[in-house]
Amino acid sequence: MNTRDRIVLLNAQRVLREGDIAAAQMFVEAALIDPDAPQGPQPLDLRALAETDPQPPRFIVEGWLPQGQVTLFAGHGGSGKSLIALTVAVCIAAGRAFFGLRCERRRVLFLSYEDAAEVLHWRLHRICAMLGVDLASLAGWLIVYDATDHGEPLYVETRDGHGTTPAFDWLREQIAATGAQVAVIDGTADAFAGNENARAQVRGFAQALRRALPRDGAALLLHHVDANSAHSGSSKGYSGSTAWHNSCRARWYLRPADEGDDADPSRVALELRKSNHGKPGATLALRFSEAAHCFVPECEPITSPLDRALREADEKEAVLEVIRRAERAGDPIPAATRGERSAHAVAEARGLPTALCGKRGRTRFYALVEALRAAGAVRVDSILRPNRHYAEVYRAAAPATERAPATEQLSRATEHHAPATEH
Repeated sequence: MNTRDRIVLLNAQRVLREGDIAAAQMFVEAALIDPDAPQGPQPLDLRALAETDPQPPRFIVEGWLPQGQVTLFAGHGGSGKSLIALTVAVCIAAGRAFFGLRCERRRVLFLSYEDAAEVLHWRLHRICAMLGVDLASLAGWLIVYDATDHGEPLYVETRDGHGTTPAFDWLREQIAATGAQVAVIDGTADAFAGNENARAQVRGFAQALRRALPRDGAALLLHHVDANSAHSGSSKGYSGSTAWHNSCRARWYLRPADEGDDADPSRVALELRKSNHGKPGATLALRFSEAAHCFVPECEPITSPLDRALREADEKEAVLEVIRRAERAGDPIPAATRGERSAHAVAEARGLPTALCGKRGRTRFYALVEALRAAGAVRVDSILRPNRHYAEVYRAAAPATERAPATEQLSRATEHHAPATEH
């Protein structure tokens, strides 16, 4: 053993006696490095950099999941983190868009401490059905592990200090063996057995996870929300030390979309609370679909005034078509705004777009109907129901090309009421 290695190992023994297992591991790893290789951080060659064009930071999920970094995904218990994280994993592995966000294809390792194989199978089946992806085609691109029974924590705190575990070594080996580039860890309640309020431990875990991944990869770490945030609506959005926030380059937060007694539990908001390499503040409005058994977007992302205008035009046409179909079927859409047979309830049952469904879509639906009435495209008529009660219903006005000119209408009316000509 040369002098350098002896000094490194002596330092490892010293920090180990002080209880810092993570630092001791770093000293041992340093002893295995080629002594002729450059040691420590190296200065940037500014002359070489000046001759090349800089590349912007890359994202694996557009604007949300930065390449080469750890991203924290926190949220309320039972709000859907695991299902959404598995959806992200499938989208990345298949190279499909994640709720409208472009994904660069990568091999993904999904380590589930939360859900067993049966639940994972069911969810994968439903997600792939929604996306139109053949589950078998993901073989080699999506590697899923059920760690509910045998999964040991990746990072621990002991009487002697804190650091990674044999389970973390196993994870690193699986990443290398499978060629995985993105790791999704669900979740920290089981993977991290340290003190979540201890800055050094949280930072040590995040750094170890980042070093275990290739440069073109990323980690998505599922975390929970502390009790105060869960009940008071705190803006913190995660549990434990601020090191969870500071050690991750991006942070997602999942919360209920509605508040109050009449809140719709199927609606959630996924917020981008932090993005060091991009612009934070984006929000995805999602809804759990009972038909699909997974989360679906409430509406397509709107990026410009033109997009908004086009969306409104499409939605108006969709509402008009529902009204026309109901009229052709002999059961016009009622004009009532309340009750079991309100205009929205009946129209939704007849096939409104997703963005106009549910409690959130109801307000927009009535706004569109009023706009159509103001434009003369929809009118309100009174009809006699079989129970001999009058009811107001919506009817679609005839297209302009089908309407008779005003002079022709007046002529017909005059002819109808004119007295008979004597012969």
